[in-house]
Amino acid sequence: MRRIVLASFLVLGGCLVVDAPSNHMGGDSDASAPDASLLPVPATAACASVAAVACQGYESCCDTHSVSMSDCVSAIQTSCAQHIGPLLADSRTGYDPDVAAEVLAEGQMLVAHCDPGIVAWYSSRGGLERVFQGTVAGGRTCATMANDAAAYFSCRDLMYGCIGDASSGFTCSMRRDNGLACHVDADCVDADYCEGLSPGSNPVFGLPGRCQRRLAPGSSCTTASACMSYVCDTNGTHQCVAATRQAAYCGFH
Repeated sequence: MRRIVLASFLVLGGCLVVDAPSNHMGGDSDASAPDASLLPVPATAACASVAAVACQGYESCCDTHSVSMSDCVSAIQTSCAQHIGPLLADSRTGYDPDVAAEVLAEGQMLVAHCDPGIVAWYSSRGGLERVFQGTVAGGRTCATMANDAAAYFSCRDLMYGCIGDASSGFTCSMRRDNGLACHVDADCVDADYCEGLSPGSNPVFGLPGRCQRRLAPGSSCTTASACMSYVCDTNGTHQCVAATRQAAYCGFH
């Protein structure tokens, strides 16, 4: 199953990628209930809300700007509608308007402090992806084919992934730890990535990769998901680098 991440529509020409989840984010099945004082965010307003948060960060946290605020919002909304719209509309992902309100409030708080941790919020299962609460119970079938993007977000327990197995097919199962077989990064626990697979590929069951710990700054990389920081300098050194304010907020540069 192809790995789909919400940050994909926020890469604006720079190196805006995801970070490891931070402690102030939720993300497990025992998380507290959403704050009742926040107004629910319907699915039809989700892309506009995300664009507002992302572009406020661009406006407030970058010293110079190559595009206007309105152009930023328009670009992100358009890309969000194209890439994330199908997930919002798919009932299996369990988009939750109340959780979305809580998650977007987290994003606004990160922007207010120009916190580089926002790269985690964009793409971690405990951050922005938490708006998809899933509808499929553990052990149940979550997909019938390998390229079903919505299936990645379909498991109710956020510690589970829609993981393929030669004997049982795709079921919601505990995400796998270091050294275990995987087909995509989403099969592995948050600290790991699926080493040995090409980005965007759909490998058959007989050719799995292995969950490996993400790499420290200075390590060679070809993709952001291989790095602890989730930032790979693919335009220069091809090494993992630390997440910075510039990398997190200035994607139009």
